[in-house]
Amino acid sequence: MTRAERALLEHADIKNVGRGDYAGTTGRYESYPETWATLPDDPSNDPKDAATWDGQRQIRASLIRWMCVDPDAIRRVDPQGIRVLGAKIVGKLKLSGVKVPFAITLRRCSIPESLDLSYAEIPLLDLGGSYTGPIHANGINLANTLKLGPDFHANGIVNLQNANLGVLDAYDGHFQWAPDHAMRAAQTKLVKLLEADQLTAGMYVRARGDDLIAGRTEPIGLEQTAEHDDRVRFTRLGTNSYGLSVKRHTGRWEKTPFRGTLEETVAVVCAVMQHLVATS
Repeated sequence: MTRAERALLEHADIKNVGRGDYAGTTGRYESYPETWATLPDDPSNDPKDAATWDGQRQIRASLIRWMCVDPDAIRRVDPQGIRVLGAKIVGKLKLSGVKVPFAITLRRCSIPESLDLSYAEIPLLDLGGSYTGPIHANGINLANTLKLGPDFHANGIVNLQNANLGVLDAYDGHFQWAPDHAMRAAQTKLVKLLEADQLTAGMYVRARGDDLIAGRTEPIGLEQTAEHDDRVRFTRLGTNSYGLSVKRHTGRWEKTPFRGTLEETVAVVCAVMQHLVATS
């Protein structure tokens, strides 16, 4: 366990009556871990220089997830929640579908891998000043604030489709998006899976953010003009995990309880949604 991980656990402990604002993670104040945490603007905490940070600043994303899902761990976390400054989060933070009972603050942290937050429930999420990878937060429910500034940097897509947010604060946030090669690969895979079954053969698949939308090109209207007719939607929830939605005649998408890999969700479509994907 790194010093940053120990500091995180000690700071979050509900019995810690002398905690500072953040869990201490730098080596400069190792003897007084709470002292440096009163200096959030210290240049040594700038995540753009995270490549120079030593291993003692690392916190496993799996440890944060454990604190959020383990009943015994949750009982020991102060209502103030997780408050970290100047750490490198290692691995993907997988909180998709998790109901977190306390706030999460990762201020001026380096979070190079993706954050999977789809359909999570969190009172408050503060990533101010942090450098992150893609954020998949479609359907997230935040009763208070999602803070993506100031000086926040995202290298990848930030998907807040269907998010329920109290307040979105992205002032002075920086967002850099490049084509999502993983979704392009998933799109190609989904086309092959649909073509392999006679029921779904011929369906188009288009990518939009974290969604893969499948449908048919049908003649519509008096002039029988060929137009896209969306039928089903595969929403990425995490690595090789998708939620299934269907398009209603009203034009609105309706989520279903079905989740799984592309193979599993396509099998559901073929088994119970024949009427939605068949040709007219």
